[in-house]
Parts: sequence; structure tokens; C-alpha cells
Amino acid sequence: PTGVDLTEAQWERVLEVFKKREGEIFPVFDSAYQGLAKGLDEDVAIVRRFLKEGMEFIVCNSHSKNFGLYGERVGSCFVACESAEVAANVSSRCQLRIRWNYSVPPLFGARIVAAILGDPALRKEWEAELAGAREQLNKAHGALAGAIKGAGLPDRLSSPKLGLFS
Repeated sequence: PTGVDLTEAQWERVLEVFKKREGEIFPVFDSAYQGLAKGLDEDVAIVRRFLKEGMEFIVCNSHSKNFGLYGERVGSCFVACESAEVAANVSSRCQLRIRWNYSVPPLFGARIVAAILGDPALRKEWEAELAGAREQLNKAHGALAGAIKGAGLPDRLSSPKLGLFS
């Protein structure tokens, strides 16, 4: 679900549906805001849960928001496969698509992310800055929810949201 903050129980239900309908539907996770809702690990907990269950899925990740690299086209795509053979086939197909789409991706943003994640001190600083941004966003959402509720608008509009969007 896009734009919805599911509870742990709701995610468990989603997982059960995917397990029941494996082969009919395929999970794709959009992790464009990792670290800006609950935390770096918390925001991908369901991805780890699907992996633990042995599910195949795709995770699309962007660093535009959590690294402040808008316009730098920095991201990744991870595919969890059931076997090495499937992984080799998926890798081959992904490489072809990448080649057809943009051949040589820009490196500037990717090098910034690699430098930050590869240096323990820089990573610690980035994680602290990300936590500060997350706290500020969630505080603003709470204030907005309170104002909406205080204005007598419907409760469905005043529930606090997480991340960048309300």
C-alpha cells in the first residue's frame, strides 16, 4: 500500500495474503523515505519479515529524500529470489533494462552516499541528522493533527501521520 502507515497486525495480514497468493501477486516495496517515518531499521522491518518468510520480492530504494540528493538519481533495486538460478536470470534481465534505459548512470550522488555510508563517523552524523529530520516531521504532523481535530473536522483527518506526507 502506498501512502498508508500500516500497523504491525495489518502488515502480518498483508504477508499472509502474499503467502496464500504466491505466484499470483508479487510484492514490490517502495523504500523512498527510509529513516523518515520511524527509523532506519523500523522503516524496513516488513521487508526483513518477508525475507525471513522466504518470500520473493523487490525493494526499490531512493536516497533523494533521506540524503537530500534531489535530482541526483541515487537509488537501488534489490530482488530477493528463491534460488541462485533465479537470481542469475533476474540479474541478467535487470542489467539489460539498465543498459536500455540509461546506459551510464550519474555517479556524483552515488559517490556521496557511498562516502557517507562507508565512513563510520560520517554515517553516525548522517543518522543523527536523519533522526532530527524525522522528529521534526513527526512533530509537525502531530501539531497539524491536533489543529485539525481542534477545528472539529472529522477524526479520520486528524490521525497523526509519519514521514514526509500527511
